[in-house]
Amino acid sequence: MTEPRGAPTVEGVRTLESAASVDEAVKIRRRMTHQRTEVIGVRTGTVFDIAKANERMLLSEVDRLLDSDAYEMRMVAVSILDFPGPDEGRRPRRAVRAVDAAARPHRHVGLPSGS
Repeated sequence: MTEPRGAPTVEGVRTLESAASVDEAVKIRRRMTHQRTEVIGVRTGTVFDIAKANERMLLSEVDRLLDSDAYEMRMVAVSILDFPGPDEGRRPRRAVRAVDAAARPHRHVGLPSGS
């Protein structure tokens, strides 16, 4: 499938890096349960704002975000999947993708402890 002109891409989400803070990275890293999880250092509210700005991202691009080693990139992807897709009414994309997700190899997501 070809991307519609102007469709958000993973490269467009690089805004995360410009919103990063060393202090925030320290706070987030303390909550990570897995040492391999990369932390950029972006506040949760900013992560959600970036996801909202990219809610029309193609699912192939969302998959690229999910494959990232960076916690915030994966959080943007999961947030995008919570938005309804263009033809799905109010149903989150995540519900539509449940079969696909089950077929993917499970990978450590690096959720904060207590999640």
